Amino acid sequence: MKQSNKTAETGIVLLSLLLLTLLALLPFDPQGPFDARNYQRASWVELEFPLAGALIEPLLAPGTALAGEPDVRIATVSTLVWIIVITAGLSLYRQKRHSKPACLWRALITAAAATGFFLSYLCFTLLVPLPGWKLNTTDPNLIIADLQTHTVYSHDGLVTPKQNLSLHKARGFDVVAFTEHNNPAGTQISTSRSHNDEMLPYALTGTEVRDPDQAFVLSIGWLPQQDKWTEQWLQNLDKQPVIALAWKLSVTDVRRLAADGLTGFEIANAGHPDIPLKVRNAILSEAEKRNLVLVASSDWHGWGGFWRTWTTVRVPDAAQLTRAEQAQAVVTALQQRRSQDIQPVVAGYLGPPSLLQTLFAPISALLRYGMELSPLRVVMWWLWGGLMLLVGWRLQKYGLRPTRIMVASLLGLFGTGMMIQGIRMLTLTLPGMTAGETLAEVGGWGTVLGGLSLLAALIMTGREFLVRARKIRTNG
Repeated sequence: MKQSNKTAETGIVLLSLLLLTLLALLPFDPQGPFDARNYQRASWVELEFPLAGALIEPLLAPGTALAGEPDVRIATVSTLVWIIVITAGLSLYRQKRHSKPACLWRALITAAAATGFFLSYLCFTLLVPLPGWKLNTTDPNLIIADLQTHTVYSHDGLVTPKQNLSLHKARGFDVVAFTEHNNPAGTQISTSRSHNDEMLPYALTGTEVRDPDQAFVLSIGWLPQQDKWTEQWLQNLDKQPVIALAWKLSVTDVRRLAADGLTGFEIANAGHPDIPLKVRNAILSEAEKRNLVLVASSDWHGWGGFWRTWTTVRVPDAAQLTRAEQAQAVVTALQQRRSQDIQPVVAGYLGPPSLLQTLFAPISALLRYGMELSPLRVVMWWLWGGLMLLVGWRLQKYGLRPTRIMVASLLGLFGTGMMIQGIRMLTLTLPGMTAGETLAEVGGWGTVLGGLSLLAALIMTGREFLVRARKIRTNG
């Protein structure tokens, strides 16, 4: 490669590293953590990014940036559109001297290749749990709980109870409620697996069903007699916590559920962040009027490992309690509706993004991601940037194109991870488990997409070495 191109690539890398460093130095904290009720700084908690994540910072960066947006799905679609437009536009610009049909065809191929790479990375981050934010308490009287999560005992769960609890442990949780879909029996099986392992969070029983008006509701710490909605859900609500999901609720639904005497609502749900502002305001209004509990849940089914929601519960002498006692203390706080002791915590803002955030999601994600970087993560960026430049120069010396080799290496990594996870899902069996359609479908697609990514990596690598061999033969 020409010296001018080498200098240009070095300049691009250095400018990118300088931009991230400058963003990290800005006096803003976009991650918080925040109280989901008012987005003020949450009390007695702080976020920690794990060392394992910092060590592989460049690999995590796109996923971390997108996962931190108000709605990750909208941000992902917006980013994909930007990738297609930018790659196609750059291809057309570089080929401006060629015929128009040839230029258009090459631009389409370039855009398709960039799209394929992005989708491969996206599937990798969805199937492989990568390091993410952990919540730590600065008050020993706080218990950190997740009041809605799922395992393979839900029809759309992707992880075993042990895998679920292990990741919750890494994210800072003490107590986790397994709220399997319409499956009290599955909940009992999944919950019992945590009770004899002191290294894992303690699991509470629960289930998720729809009421007659199709609202999603959760039982926390107790199980109904049937696997569907019955009048039992509305009996003795002072003794059995019932939490309503905000997902798909209308303002009328909120008022109806509050009047029915439910314990409270999810004010933040990482799996379904798109709570309309009117519904959110109605929940806040009813909570204040009726002293309802508001919580922040992950609704985690096994997709990825990025985390943004926690619920803290203040309990006197919590640190002195056993795991089972801490779990019961959380249920008691819900039963007694001690809203002053229960705090829904989020990392960043969750909810419908503004029009500008939707249109310019990649820019918004980059700015926010840069501002959240710690000194260690910035240092790792510089180390990885320097390493990539050195490797690139070495590859150029041997007549190989660094960008293609690096892309092929990443595709190989993505493919390997997806295939391992896909095969795990396809072969997973547990006592009492009825394999859900989602588990089999995702496992199948993960295996196929992983294989295609590996194949693409091998083809790209093979072509690079063939091109190098031809150059050697041509040059004698």
